[in-house]
Amino acid sequence: MAFDQLNTSKIEGGLRRVWRNAGTPTSGTSGTYAGSADPGDLCIDTTNAILYINTNTAASPTWTEVLDMSTATISGNKTFSGDITFSGDVALPASVVDKADLAAEVAISISLVVGPGLFDNETIELGPVRDACTLVHVTYDTDASPGLGTGVGIDILDGSTDGSGADVIDSCSDNLSGLDSNALSTPYALSAGDYLRVKFDDFAASTYMTTVTIWLKVPLRTVT
Repeated sequence: MAFDQLNTSKIEGGLRRVWRNAGTPTSGTSGTYAGSADPGDLCIDTTNAILYINTNTAASPTWTEVLDMSTATISGNKTFSGDITFSGDVALPASVVDKADLAAEVAISISLVVGPGLFDNETIELGPVRDACTLVHVTYDTDASPGLGTGVGIDILDGSTDGSGADVIDSCSDNLSGLDSNALSTPYALSAGDYLRVKFDDFAASTYMTTVTIWLKVPLRTVT
C-alpha cells in the first residue's frame, strides 16, 4: 500500500481511523503501516475479521490480536455480567481457588434403637472412607426427655485402616436430650481406608431411638 496516499492529519484528542488490511498485519519496521500507525491504533484483518492493536511504536508496530477467546488469558481484576460459557480447560491460580477447598460435604447417618441388650456398650462399624477427607460436624439426636443421665454417651471413633482403632474423634455425653450438635473447631483428618465407628456407652436404664449423623468434607475426585 502506498503510504503517501494515506491521510495522516490528526486532531489533538480526536478519534483516529481504524486501519484495514487484507490478511494478518505484519509487525516490525517494515511491517504493516510502519511509520503511520501510532501505539494503540487498531487494524482490522478484513480477510479473517480479526481486530489487532499496535502494542509497540509507530516506527516498529507490533500487531497483537485484541482478544482470541480460544486462547485468551484474563489477568487482574475483571467484572463480568451475564452468562459466561467456557469450553476447554480453564486454569485458575492457587491464589484464587485452593484445590483443597473444592470439596463437598456428605452426611453419613445411623439410626438405632439403643437400650439394655440393644447395642448398649457396643461399637458399630460404619465402614472405611474411600478417600482422605475431614470430619467437620456431628449431630446426636435422641428422644430422651429428660436427659439420659450422667455417664451415658456416644463416641465417634477413628477405627484406623484395620477397623480396630479407638481414637475418639468426638463425643457427646451426660444428660443427652433432643438434638445435640457439635461442629469441630479443628476438622479431624481421616486417611483413605480409615474406618468410622460409633460407640454407645451405658444405655442401661431405658430404650431410646438414637440417630447419629456425621458430616464429612470430601475432596472432589475430578480435581487434579
